[in-house]
Amino acid sequence: MNEPFAVEDHETPFGQRWGGEVFTLTAEHLAALQAGKTLALDVQNEYVTFVCLEGH
Repeated sequence: MNEPFAVEDHETPFGQRWGGEVFTLTAEHLAALQAGKTLALDVQNEYVTFVCLEGH
């Protein structure tokens, strides 16, 4: 799937959800991950999600 889908008032493959975000990673983000860095992604100004590359 290349496009986000509506999650509110719909059952998703992940169960019921009440919102969603789309994150776009740049080449710089990927390079940072490959260098062992962790990305912190803001989710609706309420949560944070951390992304790291396995093995780093």
